[in-house]
Amino acid sequence: MLDRCLCGASLIGIPAERIAEDELRLQLAFQGALAGQAQEGAPSLSVAAWITLFHRVAALFDVERETRSGQTPGLHRLDRAIVVNRQLASLLAAWPSGFHRCLGDLQRRAEPSFSLVRTFGRLYRWLYRDFEGDEFAFLREAFEDYLREHWWGLLCRRNRRLGTRTTGSRKTAQAIAAAAGTTPARVRQLHLAGWVEADIAAQPSGRRVWSFPASQVEPLATLISDGLTLQDAAAYLRLSKHRVRELIATGMIKPLLSTEGHGAATWLISRHQLDDLGRAYSARQALVTKEEPPDCVPLVQILKAWRLEAGAFAALLHALQSGVLTPIATRDVENNVLGGLLLPRREVQAWLAHWRESNGRGYSITDAAGILGIKAQVAYHLVRCGFLECTSSPLTQVRRVSRDGIAKFEARYISLVEIAKRSGTSPKQALLRLQIHPAAGPAIDGCRQYFYLRSDVEHLLDQPLQTQESGNAEP
Repeated sequence: MLDRCLCGASLIGIPAERIAEDELRLQLAFQGALAGQAQEGAPSLSVAAWITLFHRVAALFDVERETRSGQTPGLHRLDRAIVVNRQLASLLAAWPSGFHRCLGDLQRRAEPSFSLVRTFGRLYRWLYRDFEGDEFAFLREAFEDYLREHWWGLLCRRNRRLGTRTTGSRKTAQAIAAAAGTTPARVRQLHLAGWVEADIAAQPSGRRVWSFPASQVEPLATLISDGLTLQDAAAYLRLSKHRVRELIATGMIKPLLSTEGHGAATWLISRHQLDDLGRAYSARQALVTKEEPPDCVPLVQILKAWRLEAGAFAALLHALQSGVLTPIATRDVENNVLGGLLLPRREVQAWLAHWRESNGRGYSITDAAGILGIKAQVAYHLVRCGFLECTSSPLTQVRRVSRDGIAKFEARYISLVEIAKRSGTSPKQALLRLQIHPAAGPAIDGCRQYFYLRSDVEHLLDQPLQTQESGNAEP
């Protein structure tokens, strides 16, 4: 009877059901095992091995029976058998991608732990107990491939079931620090800063366990060998430490580790980044044919002696980067570092004066002396005596003269030199013929120039002093 099965079920009344190619390929492989024929592109398993695999997959996907032992009931029913066949086909599809996908799902659902048993549960026991034969070697190999690439925990010699190639794929903080030539604390800090890959699992006691991929040894060793402390970075750039901190604050240097942001005891700054910073400015150097360059000053000297206020250093570097200022090239290799750049003195002075004026920062006393047409020593004396107003920053102790202060001084005082020039005589003759007491001068307070109140001499300006003297002598 061709229309009925031996069990009595009708073969004609069963509705047709379409299945996927992977499911059909799996059934053909199983039928091949029953007939003693190997199926190309499918695992070469015996009938008993196929049945074991079907049973274990049925239990693996049965969440309700996860903690219960024994066989999964209902596998004799066609609808249940079709579901199990579909589940096994998804595991074997595009081998080992489907199997790795299943392992990833198990790992994501499990609590973070470095225990393979707690993470993969009974599947881990099945792989090395129920699937011990050579027929299932492909399962164990795929499992260990997944561990080497995706497992977050430590795999050491106590995992005796795993191969030696797998147990060396992860390292503790102590082991990877020793291999990279640094300390475990430094390794953990680099991970928290985002430079090193690692996984952390909290044990029931509250202790945190760290695990690092073995592939991170070489990148970590490169970071450590390339890293400099803040003091070493300052010496490397030929700058002071607070100037390096300025570069960090403005984002021109991005440290690997900092004492503020990462809780490290010492800074870690990339030497390679410092080289790039120096090359970015030295690449704009102007070539000179003379052995000795023109009137130039090193950048480090400007920072030490020119009393730059806050923000001037960063603005100066931006001017160099944009080409507003051009450093001078020399044959000295040390000038290629940032602090050794040679800059044209007059151009930098003009730029600095313009920057201060445009930013409302005022002038240095020396620059104010140049505007007033007097010597710097005289300008310092006028500031000390209160004739020329200035402001001082409590942090930098740098005194600045505002344009308003210069205007007030010119409106109130006039120098003997200017009086003589406007009267058509020499300063010596003007001093002898003026019958007005000076406000400052060598005989008054030790100032090297004489200054008068403009209100006292305003009516005498632009007139010959001879006429003034004869007019004063008539009475």
